[in-house]
Amino acid sequence: MLIKLIPKQVPLFWDTIKYGCKSADTVHQDNYLPYFNELLHALLSDKAQCFVRLDESRVIVGLLVTRFIGNKITGEKDFHLQSAYSFKSEPRDIWAKDFKVLLDVASKANCANITFETSNQRLAELCMNLGFKEVSRSYAYKVGG
Repeated sequence: MLIKLIPKQVPLFWDTIKYGCKSADTVHQDNYLPYFNELLHALLSDKAQCFVRLDESRVIVGLLVTRFIGNKITGEKDFHLQSAYSFKSEPRDIWAKDFKVLLDVASKANCANITFETSNQRLAELCMNLGFKEVSRSYAYKVGG
């Protein structure tokens, strides 16, 4: 079951959220302090949202951080999946049920797209199986290092 935490619940689960985001996102540890400060502020002010997947015992087995992002060119709103982390491997049908919840949220918010970026091949394949289309790839070259 996928549920959205309300902002006042975020502090109760902050350590779990931080662990999942640290594991899922490509943020250098030198940038953890500003990254997590911004994330906490965004979650507490509902500028970002945290969804958690619970098992039958109501234990968190996965989490997803999302944001609504405006496209400055088209004026459309996108539902961006910022961080996705699963504490245990889940079958595709579970992910498909979760996606239906996210699709409903995006639809109710009048979003034009659901977007995400990942370097995790398994997550990319899973999303392609759900109907996502690859839009671009991102690359980086570290200058001076």
